[in-house]
Amino acid sequence: MKGCTPNAEVRKAQHNLTLTKEETLVRHILDLDSRGFPPRINDVRDMADLLCKTRYAKPVGKQWPYNFVQHRPELKTRFSHAYDFQRALCEDPDQINAWFRLVINMRTKYSIQDCDFYNFDETGFIMGVICGNMVVTCADRSG
Repeated sequence: MKGCTPNAEVRKAQHNLTLTKEETLVRHILDLDSRGFPPRINDVRDMADLLCKTRYAKPVGKQWPYNFVQHRPELKTRFSHAYDFQRALCEDPDQINAWFRLVINMRTKYSIQDCDFYNFDETGFIMGVICGNMVVTCADRSG
């Protein structure tokens, strides 16, 4: 059709990310969530900005992550809960020790060196997870 812009080009002009990059972002968010580390809303914006840089597009806007999640039925925003120190005092040491044994076994199995082991601060808490934040999770997740 003469004078009409193809739908693919119209979408490109109206969206920051291509469909492929959007799908990649969704898969990465769901993967992080399945591992127990759902990304914060700001992390989603940073990931999108990184994908935009690969095609020399301008960064996404401040509200972009919220709009993105609203238009993706497989995603949902939630508030993560702050870590309760009093509750931590009551945790089962046997379960904690079992977790650390699992970490040691995985490090041995996959030959993970100390220099490749990061994202833990001096107290052993994963940095940034101790306080509540808005995170992006799988829409099917309960709780």
